[in-house]
Amino acid sequence: AEPILVVLVSHGVEDPVKFQQMAVLLRLLGPGMAMYCVSEGWVRIFYGAGHVHRYALLLLAGGIANPLIAIALLISLPESLRYIGPAAAYLSVMVLVAMIIFPVWCARFVELRFADMFTPLIRPLMVTAVCSAPLVITTVLIDNWNLPLLLTGGAAFGILYSLAAYRFILADSDRQRIAGAVLRWRQAGDQ
Repeated sequence: AEPILVVLVSHGVEDPVKFQQMAVLLRLLGPGMAMYCVSEGWVRIFYGAGHVHRYALLLLAGGIANPLIAIALLISLPESLRYIGPAAAYLSVMVLVAMIIFPVWCARFVELRFADMFTPLIRPLMVTAVCSAPLVITTVLIDNWNLPLLLTGGAAFGILYSLAAYRFILADSDRQRIAGAVLRWRQAGDQ
């Protein structure tokens, strides 16, 4: 979180305490956003399969719970930690509703086990972990971040992930479709 903050907003934040608070918020919101993205994939699949009536109230309840939990945390947390209330509420709702209750609920009506809902995520998660290692190492080694370093790190991750995803995540039929499209594109350029 810190390299992104250093490059994007450090010039406008003089107070190191505020800067650290922003980093904490990013650390809370980042996993919550990732969980939202995973659950959004399930939502679209079950919506397309005509099951929206079975889970709509569950998602509505999660959407209502989020601000209520945020308000409760803003009231109950000590003054020094109140700033994390909304982000912590969002993360807790994403963990509970998006990653536990929703997949348990939806797995039941399509006759899957809870673990089966997560099986398709294993290979992408492993590829992400392996490709993220260089990013983690560079955040430890680089003290003074700037925009070119951040863009280079992001580009290196993107290229590495694309190659690894092509090899380890995509099915053979998907790789053949991509290779065919690239070949057609190259042939069109040669004419």
